[in-house]
Amino acid sequence: MKKTLAILLALVMSVALLAACADPAPATPPPTAPVDTPADAPPAEDLYIAVISKGFQHQFWQAVYEGSRRAAADYGVRITFEGPESEADIHVQVEMVNTRLGQDPAGIALAALATDSLLEQLQAAYDRGIPVVGFDSGIPDAPAGQVRATASTNNIAAAAIGADRMFPEIEAQLAAATSANPAVFVVLSQDAVSESITGRTQGFAQRMHELAGEVNDSVAIIGGLP
Repeated sequence: MKKTLAILLALVMSVALLAACADPAPATPPPTAPVDTPADAPPAEDLYIAVISKGFQHQFWQAVYEGSRRAAADYGVRITFEGPESEADIHVQVEMVNTRLGQDPAGIALAALATDSLLEQLQAAYDRGIPVVGFDSGIPDAPAGQVRATASTNNIAAAAIGADRMFPEIEAQLAAATSANPAVFVVLSQDAVSESITGRTQGFAQRMHELAGEVNDSVAIIGGLP
């Protein structure tokens, strides 16, 4: 189990690093259907790891696929990689997890679209001793012990950097705001359930609120603050 978990963690870290540094056009475009990728050399223990992402078509997930493929070869394991066509297809991802659980993987790398939709699957993996590692946004609010580790960006800190970069461009407008004519920020997020998106929304809104308050207290932030 320890060796399996170590390989699973190494795989998702490789995935995260390659996705973060992805070129605009990945060297190996993913297929249009779930892929079963054998390692370049037969694995000593025939370890099989299921990698389930949030999507399959977006450039970011293409980079994740490429990282998964390379890591499988590097660590001598067999993987499957898949994700729904749309990040709104939560039920499709649930069925993907169910299918892979039925194949008795040594571990699962999972970027969950919605934690509450996967509670039964996480419990099943835990009961069967199948380690689950979250990546990209992790699996927030999962029951204790059911997710062994998470490889992801600090989304709150990353979004705060975005606010820091934007602030100098609008500082004069903020300073001119009044209570009768306040400056208003509207934060529109991609979705309301993914930890990566909620973290980015929260991080941007909180940091912009701090920065704006330093020059003017007539600034309102709509959305983003929990």
